Amino acid sequence: MFSTFLDKCGHHVLAAGDGEEALVLLEENPNVQVVISDIRMPKMDGLELLRITSERFPHISVILITGHGDPEIITSARKLGAVECFVKPVRLTRIREYLDELETESTS
Repeated sequence: MFSTFLDKCGHHVLAAGDGEEALVLLEENPNVQVVISDIRMPKMDGLELLRITSERFPHISVILITGHGDPEIITSARKLGAVECFVKPVRLTRIREYLDELETESTS
C-alpha cells in the first residue's frame, strides 16, 4: 500500500517483506535515502532494523510506523535514531508530505 502510493508520487521504492530482506536491499542499493518500516514485522522487528540501519548506514533516515502509540516504544525509536514515528492509522499523504520535507532539508 505505502510502496504503490509513494511510487505513484514519483519516489523510487524498494519493498521488503521483513527486516532481513530490507537489510539485503540496503546492502545492494547504497543510494537509498529513507527507510519506512513498521515496528512489528516477522523475523526482525522495526526497532532492530532501525538499530542495524543506523549503525551500518548512518546516511539513511528511518521512519517507523506503529499500531500502538506506546510512548516508551516511540522514545526508544527516537533514541535509536528514527527521524519520525507515525502511529496507525497514518494518512498516506502525511507520509508523502514528510518525505517532501526531508528532501527539502537534504537539498538546502
